[in-house]
Amino acid sequence: MMQLVGDTKRRMIQDPYHPGVEHDPRTWREGVGLLYDLRDGAGRAKEPDGERDLELEAVLLYSARVAAAVSRLGHDRDLPHLRDLSGWLTGEAEPLSYVIREEIRQILHGGSPAPEAPRAAAPPGTVELRKPERRDVEPGPGGPPTRRRGDVIVEIDPLLYGDRYPWRVKLLLEDGMVTPLHADDEGVPRALLRERLREPVAAALDQGDVGEHLAELHVVLPRELFDEPLDDWRLAPPGADDDGFDPRTMPLGLRRVVILKDRRRRDQPATPEWKKRFKRASLGPMTAVPLRREAPAHGHDGPRREGGHVAYARLSEAPGTAVPVYCGEVGRGAGATAMDAALAAGHGVVIWRRCATGHTDCAEFHERAARLVCEAGNAEGLHRRVRNLRIRCGDPDFPDPDALWARSIALLFDDPDRPPGPDTPLHAPGVRPGTAP
Repeated sequence: MMQLVGDTKRRMIQDPYHPGVEHDPRTWREGVGLLYDLRDGAGRAKEPDGERDLELEAVLLYSARVAAAVSRLGHDRDLPHLRDLSGWLTGEAEPLSYVIREEIRQILHGGSPAPEAPRAAAPPGTVELRKPERRDVEPGPGGPPTRRRGDVIVEIDPLLYGDRYPWRVKLLLEDGMVTPLHADDEGVPRALLRERLREPVAAALDQGDVGEHLAELHVVLPRELFDEPLDDWRLAPPGADDDGFDPRTMPLGLRRVVILKDRRRRDQPATPEWKKRFKRASLGPMTAVPLRREAPAHGHDGPRREGGHVAYARLSEAPGTAVPVYCGEVGRGAGATAMDAALAAGHGVVIWRRCATGHTDCAEFHERAARLVCEAGNAEGLHRRVRNLRIRCGDPDFPDPDALWARSIALLFDDPDRPPGPDTPLHAPGVRPGTAP
């Protein structure tokens, strides 16, 4: 249905058409509602000379496309309604220009051979929609019209009103266009983010899953939320049966690519360091470097803590293909300081473990993670391997002993060019960066 709406708008506007919001109409009547305010959404639906009513032309062209699409299905029960619709189209199109009238006729009847034998004349004012005399609505390459595939972006802003995080859910389409779907500018406390985002994210993923494309989930969030177990989030409502292999109830990170991105540096143009390092990591081969220098030998809570400036100097000198690795959390404490230094140094790929307690295997984690990085080859190769580890160690009864080191593994994969360009940051009324409230 959206394909018919989009084709009609492109025909009327005669410019590259991109919707400001991605819609998903389910009936032809809903499609009609998307044809208002064609020019700029401000009510100027007529041409400057006032002679053309673009909305009327669009509705008639769209209706003709709907009639042709329904006729193509070949159901006899539809014929009376199609004749009524085509009769209405003929009458309503009479005052319009010859070009529009002819295009409507071609949509309904063009491109078909003449009948072999004369047929009885149709009642005045009607156009017969006969199966051999219609032209199919042009399908897209490889099949019938379909929605464009896309990936889902969840943006969570820093605290704005007390303890509340504003959020937005968007669709990143295959042509790079970002369309907003859901938002809450007042936000919710951290403890409620999972529940409030469940339905909007589920709906957006359904919209992005098209054909063989399984939508990725890109989560842009403040650094204090980096340790949130996003890969463990489920789309099933509370109380639903927990079938571990149901695609709609299994944890997101076991089925899909879940990508973490940094909110803070996306509020500004990408730095040269960030662009350079991500490009190098994308080409590979990658190597690992400790996010905190002392962690592999002394653990994430050990002594001899490295200072922030020293960490920044060391991580700035690391090779362009280096991936910082850390065995503890990065949302607070020494891990947060080291993460700040890594991001300032331009690192766009980081691996860590989002839990601070319950393990004493920091040396093993660093060793195994370093091997993981080397085997992945380049940044893109990490996704499949991290997902495989999550599945293997996620079995509640029989986890793979060889994968237990990767429990709670987290991956920052922050491509500065995807999605393209930073959004305007959301600030409290009257407050801007660098100004006192």
